[in-house]
Amino acid sequence: MQVLIVIISIIGLVVGAGFVSGKEVLTFYSRFGIWSFLGIIISFFIFWGLIGFLLNFNKNNSKNSKILSIISLIITSIFSSAMFAGVNKFIVFKNNILTLFLLSVVFLLCFLIFKNGFHTLKKLNMILVPAIILTIVVLFCKYVKVQGFASESNFSFLAIVYGIFYSMLNIANGSFVLINLGNELSKKQKAQVSFISALVLALLLTAVNILLLQNPQITYAEMPLLEVLSGMDIAITSAVVMVGALTSLLSLIYTSSSIVRGLCKNEILTFFISVVVPYVASLLGFSYIITYLYPLASSLAIVLMGDIFFKKEN
Repeated sequence: MQVLIVIISIIGLVVGAGFVSGKEVLTFYSRFGIWSFLGIIISFFIFWGLIGFLLNFNKNNSKNSKILSIISLIITSIFSSAMFAGVNKFIVFKNNILTLFLLSVVFLLCFLIFKNGFHTLKKLNMILVPAIILTIVVLFCKYVKVQGFASESNFSFLAIVYGIFYSMLNIANGSFVLINLGNELSKKQKAQVSFISALVLALLLTAVNILLLQNPQITYAEMPLLEVLSGMDIAITSAVVMVGALTSLLSLIYTSSSIVRGLCKNEILTFFISVVVPYVASLLGFSYIITYLYPLASSLAIVLMGDIFFKKEN
């Protein structure tokens, strides 16, 4: 059971609004056509290796310099802003009272994670993440076509680069959580968790990627996967996108608040930096953040993971 809980927690780190909506998959994979599958294969091996690496990382060696802590905070803040933007897409109504109520619920959940931390996060993930996985599987089975793909790309090298970027970005973003999760597992369990988590993530990436490649007309949509669907599936998947945003957002709030607490002891300032600042940044828009700020965060993630790697070696 413990292995399952950790696997679900890891998947919850990656499968957020950007993933479920198809925007992240389009930005980092599908736009390279058939070569996108090469990027996914590369990502599988990086996920597998880095998840195992961080699960085995000694927590006592995980203290970063202030500069690297700030880099980690920037990465999580970019992710948090995207997840807030994803949530906002579905809770902003003409009825201001309803919007305010739903926004208050989101901030309340963020506050619970901020105050109660890791155990509350794991309990919420056990409910939310399986619903996301089930939805992706059902949509794939329902909408996949027995046909080839409409387009190919010559940017094979960039497909590899972006595959590396995506996996590094997500693992660096969840590094704090992964290190904590590793404390609860035996060496054998860590090996099982790293392989199964990487495999599930690669399969989910493949499923969404195939749906996007078979529908190239929707590549410019803000939430492209929703454009593939019809009828009640749109409403159901929209709800799941919001759930995906919440799962990732809550993990990010835990990570960012832990980082800020290492830099200052003022709880009000910590909440402001961890929650309020990303919410304000989310006003840039969901599509803008994923398209332009995620690649920037990927570069910072490589620096952060390099630092963690050399600390373990030393």
